[in-house]
Amino acid sequence: MGLAIEGALFTEAAVAPLIVTMAWIAAGALMFAALFRRLARDN
Repeated sequence: MGLAIEGALFTEAAVAPLIVTMAWIAAGALMFAALFRRLARDN
């Protein structure tokens, strides 16, 4: 958040945190999709 306020969101200091954040978002989306399909099938 601090990097976004400073306008340094796309610098080298922000690359690692952005990659980690994107990985968590992707993992969460995959888990949600897998569990949602299972939940719909179980009902």
